[in-house]
Amino acid sequence: MIVHRSAPGSALIGLVAAILIFSILAAAIVPMIGSLGQQTAAANSASKAYLLAESGFRYAASRYLHAGDSEQLRNAALDDIEGSYTLSDNNSRFVIDIYSYYGETPQDIPQGARSFLLHIPGKFPDGNLPGGDVFLDPGLQVQIEDQIYSLSIGSQPVAGQNDEITIAVDTPLPFYPAGTVVLPVADADEIRSPSVSNGDDLAYITGQGRMFPLRNGRINVNGRLLTYTFNDRANNAFINVRDLDDDTMVGHPIPDGTKIILTPFVRLQSTGLYGSGTEQAKRQVTYYASLPISLANLHQEVFEDKFDSKEDWRDTSGTTTSVGAVGGNNALKIDATATSGGDKGSLTTFSPQSEAAQKIDFNAASRGSRGFLSYDIQTKIGFEAAPVPAFGFTPPGSSVPTYVAAGLSFRLAGLSQSGATVFNTNAYGLSFLRGNNSAADGIPDDLVPTSDRPVIVLWQQTGNGANRTWLAYKEMVDLVFSEDNED
Repeated sequence: MIVHRSAPGSALIGLVAAILIFSILAAAIVPMIGSLGQQTAAANSASKAYLLAESGFRYAASRYLHAGDSEQLRNAALDDIEGSYTLSDNNSRFVIDIYSYYGETPQDIPQGARSFLLHIPGKFPDGNLPGGDVFLDPGLQVQIEDQIYSLSIGSQPVAGQNDEITIAVDTPLPFYPAGTVVLPVADADEIRSPSVSNGDDLAYITGQGRMFPLRNGRINVNGRLLTYTFNDRANNAFINVRDLDDDTMVGHPIPDGTKIILTPFVRLQSTGLYGSGTEQAKRQVTYYASLPISLANLHQEVFEDKFDSKEDWRDTSGTTTSVGAVGGNNALKIDATATSGGDKGSLTTFSPQSEAAQKIDFNAASRGSRGFLSYDIQTKIGFEAAPVPAFGFTPPGSSVPTYVAAGLSFRLAGLSQSGATVFNTNAYGLSFLRGNNSAADGIPDDLVPTSDRPVIVLWQQTGNGANRTWLAYKEMVDLVFSEDNED
């Protein structure tokens, strides 16, 4: 009889082989997990860098608009705004670069002079700036006050500076005081463009548009302010010319000798940087922007509601409001909100009915800004101590509910469905909230950046309201100060 016996090491060999296989898999999975974590962190850093870049633009715009009522003050602000700004966390910053397509005289121009110094607010957009380069060729023209002059020789930046250039012209100049604005000018080609309507192209004489910005310029043509989408230098034309204040512009004449004058214009680049070293994320946004000719002429629509009545507001989406008295004034009081469903969002919409509200021309404001509106909205949110909501109040004695989200939605549009208006389309929101992603608080979890903390949140919804996400938030801090007044 033959007895077969397993070799005592065979099972061990199989076990070792299995361990080896799992080790190889683990070695592959660990880098994959690490890479995924790095990609997530990189994406998060990139988003923060982008928001920093946008913040830089908003900061620059605010500084400029609040610099003062004179052109000199606003031009000086453009110089001051340029630079690098570091936030208090020392890990976030944005860098602002401004290139101007106009200038002002930093000193008086004496009578009879044929050349002068021109200061460019920010920096001069020379040939080193891709897509925005400006050329100062002989024969190109500038306007000083109400006179047009031709460049006689190629002007150039002053040595060691990129914000000052020398301008040489073909005729003696009269006296011009310091602070006089100088603007680029082009000759219109009335043969190719005898007239223009909204959406047409406006031709200019060959080479005359080389001092004009590549995109989104605003031009003065026979006393009418027009905008263009693109400066087609290859074909010597401004593309898609429009009068934003007149939807009906048709056949605006371009007679022989028409001058095209650029209004003050800047190219602003804001670069956001988050982190440091090799892990630093960097994003840049570029804005081609026409500056206001006069701050007094800015197109603004202002509506102030003292809530003497609620005729300009309409309740929808499960909410009921009324006018309530508080602190000697009136306010919009929320009497009831939605109480069913996982998302307990309620809404009261602005529905202008009063004479004051109906005077607001929202379409003109949107056209004037090409849809990029600026908002200055002021609101206060308060809470009554009774009735006590389902989640109670916190901290004890406070009238702020444990979980709450209240604020504003803007750029909100109504979607008509079966005769009813449903407000669930794309929008931005700014809300005061305190939520918890593990509690059934009725607040969409995607809008809660951090649980159980009072925060101001900027959020967005897309996909007709199906997708919501927070964009930025600021945590509210309770400040307590005590003074016994004994000394």
